[in-house]
Amino acid sequence: MDEDQHANSGPSNKSPNQVPQKQKKKPRGPTKGIKSMPGVPRKIEWDHLDRPTGKWATDYKNHIGEISRAKVSILIRTWEDVSQGIKDTLWEDVKREFHITDETKKEVVLKSCDKRWREFKSRLATGWIRGTRKRPKDEKMPYDLYSYITKDIWKEFVKIRTSEEAEEISEKARQSQSFNIYPHHMGQKSYAEMTSEWQRKGYIPSVSSSSEGSSASTISSSLPSRTCLWLLARSKPDEKGNPYLPDEGTQKVKENIVSSFNNFA
Repeated sequence: MDEDQHANSGPSNKSPNQVPQKQKKKPRGPTKGIKSMPGVPRKIEWDHLDRPTGKWATDYKNHIGEISRAKVSILIRTWEDVSQGIKDTLWEDVKREFHITDETKKEVVLKSCDKRWREFKSRLATGWIRGTRKRPKDEKMPYDLYSYITKDIWKEFVKIRTSEEAEEISEKARQSQSFNIYPHHMGQKSYAEMTSEWQRKGYIPSVSSSSEGSSASTISSSLPSRTCLWLLARSKPDEKGNPYLPDEGTQKVKENIVSSFNNFA
């Protein structure tokens, strides 16, 4: 099936039992190969919401995660407790690596550092302390995987994350997450990155494409763009690359949206 054919189908409402599934992804391990590239002019681009886009967006996010994990101790409780000196070092590193000249992007970059650092600590806790997340099969401990985590640091981190205060915070987070009944399936990618990919695949029209003869999906051509993006973010590709909605709740939302839109069209 060519790209235009499967693009016109839109995200289907087939259940996972009806669609051949891809192999499960391997548990996330330490990022490798995120190194300085002085001979390569990696220049990051931004969309109107200050989200990274373009060729180097993935490298940017990987680099943000790597330096945040390496330079900010997991024993620090909150981002507000991180010293200004460390934050300035993170900013200067990212600014140099991705040729950022706009000083107003410092806040944007540091917010990303904060987010990736908190995600890292969460993965450590759910993978090695609570056991609610899959971890590498070799059963290595974090102090074996990450050079900046020693046995003593890990012991203290476990103590912090199993304290009564930490358990209360964790319970509140779990309760909050339970309200997210329509989870997206974009992984670590942003809407900006996925929008470019969906346009390339023909799921939504590109800026330069005309409405006549466009390979955009029927869903994309009949619903508001934000609605289409919301649905695509909650779809998964089957083995042929066709997007389908794996969650029953999201399927019902789509049906209700299409029905309401058609009634007012």
